[in-house]
Amino acid sequence: MIAILATFALCLLPAQEPIQHELQLHSLEGLIHPSGQDAADSLPSGLPSTPNGVEVSYPFSSAEDLLENVRTYMTPSFDPKRQSLKIERSGVGRVLLAYLQPSQNEWLANFLEFQRHSDAWQVLLKIQVFLPPAGFKLEGDSSDFLFDGPQETEATGDQYRNAGADLLSSPSMMILPGQKGTISVQKQSAYVSAWDMVKVQPGGDVVADPTIEIIDEGMVFVARVMQVSEKLYGLSIDLQMSRIEKPFATIKISIDGKRFEIGAPEIVTANIATMIKLPAGGGILLRSPNYEEQRDLVLLVSFQRIEAKK
Repeated sequence: MIAILATFALCLLPAQEPIQHELQLHSLEGLIHPSGQDAADSLPSGLPSTPNGVEVSYPFSSAEDLLENVRTYMTPSFDPKRQSLKIERSGVGRVLLAYLQPSQNEWLANFLEFQRHSDAWQVLLKIQVFLPPAGFKLEGDSSDFLFDGPQETEATGDQYRNAGADLLSSPSMMILPGQKGTISVQKQSAYVSAWDMVKVQPGGDVVADPTIEIIDEGMVFVARVMQVSEKLYGLSIDLQMSRIEKPFATIKISIDGKRFEIGAPEIVTANIATMIKLPAGGGILLRSPNYEEQRDLVLLVSFQRIEAKK
């Protein structure tokens, strides 16, 4: 009886009208680097080109680069099961064939126009990487936070500093919209990874010859910002952290009856990456758990839009 009543109740619900879709063509002139013809190309975004000796900067390095950002930031969200985006060549250059809802096509037209006028401003990114005390939690703690303004972001950084968190790095960088900016702060360590017994001349003596390897530890941070609507910006960040476990691990080996020692470093890594929409002046906090001695790695990022001087 319960199943029958449930079925009857569903029959009384009004039928939903299918969501309208339309096919539109969007010009991609001036948006994709000429060398980034295929999705397999991997040129850096914002890479300048010099046609006729005039340097030109393009927001997207390849067709796939453009499509990835459109799919990620589109409003309303892109539905790959019912909608499609395809880049084709036409008599007027490359175009984007978009089978979408009318509101999505409107968003897409505005998004492409924002990228064409991205030379009117720049991005100031501030990055802070913390290692807080084990078990420390912010007020209203969750896995991550989004901030609408710089005051909130700064107040959060102050909470970590007041709690005695180690500030591992706090760089800033200025980048162009759509351009990937990279900060690399790394330290190299050399170690003996192997020994070989080699006969040398003159004299024909057999000596031990070490193989030297180099490993890096530290931080590599990559970020990209682009305007995705009238009030929102797409922020893409990727933080790679690595450290060598101390003390430096070694292994004792024997070659031709002789004892040697080789390095066997243990590398601890952490990766924090996301693509998110934020208002101008906004910020984000992300974490990677148990990076060192039960202490989380915390990434705090904020950005400001700086208008270009006319």
